[in-house]
Amino acid sequence: MSISSIDDLLAHLQSFQGWQDTPTIIQTMKAAPHSILLQQLSNRSDPLSVLDPATQSIVYYFILMARLTHGTPQRPPNLIPFVIKFLSSASPSIINQISGDLPRFTQILTQYLGQIPLPIVAVEVLSKAIGLWGRPGSLTPLHPHFAKFCLLAKTYHRALPILNTEITEVDPKVYGASIQDYLLYHYYGGILLIGCEDYERAARFFEMVVSAPALAVSAIQLEAYQKWVFAALLRSGRLPTLPKYTSIAVSRAIRNMCTGYIEFGTAYESLNAARIEIEFSKAQDIFAKHNNLGLAKLCVAALTGKAIQQLTDTYLTLSLEDISKSVGLGWSDSSSDPGAAEHFLLRMIEDGEIFAAISHADGGMVSFQDSPETYDTAETMDNLHRNISEIDVLNQVLSRLERDIVLSREYVNKTIQGERAGSVSVPADDDFDGREDSVRSF
Repeated sequence: MSISSIDDLLAHLQSFQGWQDTPTIIQTMKAAPHSILLQQLSNRSDPLSVLDPATQSIVYYFILMARLTHGTPQRPPNLIPFVIKFLSSASPSIINQISGDLPRFTQILTQYLGQIPLPIVAVEVLSKAIGLWGRPGSLTPLHPHFAKFCLLAKTYHRALPILNTEITEVDPKVYGASIQDYLLYHYYGGILLIGCEDYERAARFFEMVVSAPALAVSAIQLEAYQKWVFAALLRSGRLPTLPKYTSIAVSRAIRNMCTGYIEFGTAYESLNAARIEIEFSKAQDIFAKHNNLGLAKLCVAALTGKAIQQLTDTYLTLSLEDISKSVGLGWSDSSSDPGAAEHFLLRMIEDGEIFAAISHADGGMVSFQDSPETYDTAETMDNLHRNISEIDVLNQVLSRLERDIVLSREYVNKTIQGERAGSVSVPADDDFDGREDSVRSF
């Protein structure tokens, strides 16, 4: 059949019905020239307005991709409504049959979205795209772009539904995700979590970036370590420790290129005001150059609270005056005032950071108390059950990965080679094929 127009193409595709014809439809749409896919119907209506993405997902997808490739948001028609319609209605089971096209879809879609002056539009679109294309727990090329647009839109909490889904699978063969996608998603995610004041999870995201396998250090890993220092200090007041499996190249680069951060973190652990002030002054220009000065100042502002928390580990009762003297860090005149100490205490008690009672009848005595949490509430049980479920899912993922590795040709060949040599070979750093170029690109 000769196909010379979009009408001819759609009439030809009507002869195919059912999921068993999906491969043929995909082939036909891939072969169709863009000049036809960009046409209007003979009655001058838009095919994207006529087609149903729920039942004609593949056809809708290829026409939409052609439009996104050749269009701009400033030139009518605006494609965003069609993109949202597709992402909201398309059949995931059908779309998964073209999952190999996801990197191309990501590139074309994000280029189009990048031309829109409102990044919040991109956030909503990419959120729906991840819901359509990705399995829960799987990393896709869409993830880092979603996190980046959340940062641009300053919608930190909007990212939480996706950030709260643990990434348990990174399979380039399924979604085309790369080591760069992994690093960027967790780096941007860590910054978003700092914006949400979830310093514990932010530190974990940065740790995943820093400890990722690498033959050469990347700039993104160094920047992640710098922010990891501040997230860890805000969370626990302690300098983070590199995991033992961190790449030697990354460890060496951190020691040589992040000395200002390490020295500031070491001083912060001591809670010695004079020492902290010296290290802050020495590294202030470096922090500013790396756009981390705001985080450093945030740590300094939290210093009084850290000092008060340390007192709760040592004393059962203490006067406001003694607390004021202990935490009078010299960063401001008000910090040596008992009234300022009471202000800090009241705020920390209200936020649940410490548990204490202030008695003015006894001359301003503070009694530090243990947490009243008994861990027998419905909320605690819900959290426990949710954590158990997550562990069960992770266990299933690990079992599947172990089975795939054991059955893989590479593993079998290495095992046979090891047995022939008299011992089982252990994979070396150079077994991470293809990662060096990806990491060096930063």
